[in-house]
Amino acid sequence: MAGHRIELEELLALKRAASGLDLSSRRRVLTDLAGTHLSGFRGRGMEFEEHRRYVAGDEIRSIDWRVTARTGQTHVRSYREERERPVIIAVDLRPPMWFGSRNCFKSVLAARAAALFAWAADRNGDRVGGLILDAGHRESRPAGGRRGALHLFQLLCASAPPATGLPLSQAIEELRRLARPGALIILLSDLHDLDELGRQRLRLLSRHCELVLGLISDPLERIAPPPGLYPGKVAAQAPTRLLDTRRAGLRQRWEAAFAAREEAARQTALACRAHWLQLGTDTALEDAVRTHFGRTGR
Repeated sequence: MAGHRIELEELLALKRAASGLDLSSRRRVLTDLAGTHLSGFRGRGMEFEEHRRYVAGDEIRSIDWRVTARTGQTHVRSYREERERPVIIAVDLRPPMWFGSRNCFKSVLAARAAALFAWAADRNGDRVGGLILDAGHRESRPAGGRRGALHLFQLLCASAPPATGLPLSQAIEELRRLARPGALIILLSDLHDLDELGRQRLRLLSRHCELVLGLISDPLERIAPPPGLYPGKVAAQAPTRLLDTRRAGLRQRWEAAFAAREEAARQTALACRAHWLQLGTDTALEDAVRTHFGRTGR
């Protein structure tokens, strides 16, 4: 098991671990955000089927007043529940994700989490699609059975560290284009550039879709390294510079910067009524995901 690259065999092996996950509809939101609400997954979308005559017991809100006025007889709109729900998993593989100081790179952790969700969706009878964020974007349309999951895995395994990255706000706009009403959208990213435009687009997306917002981090982002001089680059093409963490002010700013990013992401999740998930390269992935999406009482 390599922590610096995404391996197909490892993604396939996570199928067994996903058997205990539940992405089905009508379940409590499992989140540690303040103001936890009871709105569960909306589940499979409802698709219009036909107009029919009103019969006693039909809900008043289902009456189609335009057809009623045109025909002179009361008609209602009937719907059928879609048998398969689209689940779109967006995985951030831009340059900052190809880093890790513990068990694996953040990119590898995000790919493993995506595999868990893909297998859980397949087990639930949902269609699986994906969006890979790197220098541009690569997508796989939702497909049923193992086909959707395997196509996503192929895209993940074909990834390599890009020199540049697509802005997150633009990637969220691509998600809005891909998603159908009633879809479940899972975004796995370090959210380092989640700006106001990105937050606005997430709020628009959440009006018609269920969201899972997953923050991927490394302990070296959360806590400044021990005092010393560390060579590094701010970008792939930039010259190597020395980072001096012996200055107390720098260490405080370092940790405050991540805390601010984390809090902004939490508030965004709350505003979007999204399910909040936090994963670190220093924690057990399966346990963390099961805490939020494990089957309880089954």
